Amino acid sequence: MPFSLFPGSTTYPGLTQFPGQIGNLMSTRTNLLNNPSGRRTTTGYTVAGGTIGQDALTDTYVLSTGTPTAGNLNITLESMVIGAGKLNGITQYTYSATIYGSNVTTKLLASGTGVTTASSTTVTAGTYTRVSVTFTTNASGTVTFQIVNTTSGAVGSVVGFRDALVEIGSVLGTYLDGTYQFAVWTGSADSSPSILYAPVLTLTPYVDQNPGIRVQISITDLPPSAQTVNITRSVEGRTMKVRGGVNLFAIGGAQVMDFETPIGATATYRAELIDINGLSLGFANTSSNTLPATSIPGSAYAVIHQPLKPVLNVIAPLDAETSDVVINPIPGGLFYPEGAAVGTWVGGRRQGIQGMKLTIQAMSFADADEFRSMFGDYSSDFPSVICVRTIPPVRLPRVLFASVSELHESVDYVNSRVIFQLIVDEVAPPSPGLIIPVLRREDIDAAFTTRAARAAGYATRIQRDADYSKAGLAGP
Repeated sequence: MPFSLFPGSTTYPGLTQFPGQIGNLMSTRTNLLNNPSGRRTTTGYTVAGGTIGQDALTDTYVLSTGTPTAGNLNITLESMVIGAGKLNGITQYTYSATIYGSNVTTKLLASGTGVTTASSTTVTAGTYTRVSVTFTTNASGTVTFQIVNTTSGAVGSVVGFRDALVEIGSVLGTYLDGTYQFAVWTGSADSSPSILYAPVLTLTPYVDQNPGIRVQISITDLPPSAQTVNITRSVEGRTMKVRGGVNLFAIGGAQVMDFETPIGATATYRAELIDINGLSLGFANTSSNTLPATSIPGSAYAVIHQPLKPVLNVIAPLDAETSDVVINPIPGGLFYPEGAAVGTWVGGRRQGIQGMKLTIQAMSFADADEFRSMFGDYSSDFPSVICVRTIPPVRLPRVLFASVSELHESVDYVNSRVIFQLIVDEVAPPSPGLIIPVLRREDIDAAFTTRAARAAGYATRIQRDADYSKAGLAGP
């Protein structure tokens, strides 16, 4: 006897879903019920007072075949034994579901030897409403979860449900099962508890020069299907891949240091999760950070480093003539159609900065050597591209990648000061997958006398990989 509990509608009150969104949840959640949906299969349920079925919208219901009295028309979702892997003793849980009664009132019921009987508010006949009940388990026993009628009905009365949830705690959470984004079944689909992972992107800023002004990006609570992550940074309307954050190994979590984060401007980070087949699983929450402009002495200074080797970096004062003139070419031409009084401009998009003065004062010979080494030396080779970070009101991109075709140096030997007068062009950054690691495995090994000591030094791989206090211990 097919029927629709929601004729002509697929909008479920209280259950609006947004693609890619997991509400405002910040931790992993578990639905303890084996088959919580009611929309795909009736396996695992038992009923009293009628026959079990599903309507046109695949909601599970029990249809009375006689005249039901209060409490004898019900669906039992599952019985759980305390201490047998799901429920713990003396622990608070919340049981919720969206329920319906055609011409009988209905409620949720958690009962048995493992709990003092707990029931939800009663749902008015003819309405489909999400309700919940919070209860505390006894030290032992069994808890049975049901949807029951609370008033008598007639032959053909219906009690139905969808989207049941049993989870630890007293906070009513949104429904979840193993079909949701970032969720998995712990066993077979629709017959085992389900876990919803909530990938969290955490930003930790550092303003010291060891090894440079940066932001540590950590991503945790990843689903097991996530093999790698790709992390991007958006600043002033421009989005770039984070260096070292491309195809980053993600089993158990991941972290990367961003040495190209802006100073005095907001950077918004986003992480895309990728499975073993290279397919996108979706995005973690976005997270934003603003390194304070006070991270450097003032707007007359710039943070400059070699993108491929961030340990090569200086904070240097800029000469007054730096960026006094900024030119962005716009390719194109003016054409005059025959007989036209005015011309027509045919051109392309604005290009990056070209031919800009960048005059840097190195306040010591050591800083000058550091700056020169950004372009390579007799034994190393780097592309002649530097990352320049400035703060407002300097009218340059907060993160500027500049090519240098000629290194012009003048020296004040009396004051041990070196001035570099450069002409630079704005360019795309080197491939974001390329970077010389600041922290290496040999640095970690050098910090401990034995493998056992190293293993005991960190609770997780992420902690080990983020211990930049060990950077450089193994030498250059």
